[in-house]
Amino acid sequence: MSRLENRVKPILIPLFSGQETRLGQEEQTQIAAWITLKTMVCEFGRLGQVVSHHTQRKRMMAKHLPPMNNLTVWVGRYKRRKWVPLWICHPLLILPKERAAKRSTDLATFYNSQAVTYVFSEFFVHVIQSPDEKVVADFRLPPPAAARLRRIWPPSDYSIVWPPETMTDLQADQTAGALRALARYTAGFPET
Repeated sequence: MSRLENRVKPILIPLFSGQETRLGQEEQTQIAAWITLKTMVCEFGRLGQVVSHHTQRKRMMAKHLPPMNNLTVWVGRYKRRKWVPLWICHPLLILPKERAAKRSTDLATFYNSQAVTYVFSEFFVHVIQSPDEKVVADFRLPPPAAARLRRIWPPSDYSIVWPPETMTDLQADQTAGALRALARYTAGFPET
């Protein structure tokens, strides 16, 4: 994994400081792999909140690639003002409606999905992961933050001009909690 770290470091440094650069498909893939690696490592720091499947971790080790269909990575520029978090993880249990209806409780005994947000200097990262590929594919970022974030995984066939417009504290906060709010709403538990 140190090879991945060394390969991605020169790509990340301009992003951390908001310097102008362009991210092609290869750079996007390397950044997404590094972010996924950090996300997988962090999962083991939270007892009982491991979301990634062992086959996904094996893929990461062998190919230095994130999971293809059940993970998405968004990046943007954020200059911290009053919003405090450096790292936020919202582990979730997302089940098909028919399976969820059979449960006797709404309490999660395990997690299979997560929304993770990181802030590295001026580099804002948001990861959505779920075994339900439809949740990942259909997830939409809240406006107007959606216009300020760029999806880098799954890979796109276009390059990204960096930096995008800077996010506000409110946009950073709304993005960090968007999947959690959506999951609670669709499960019939509106945010309080």
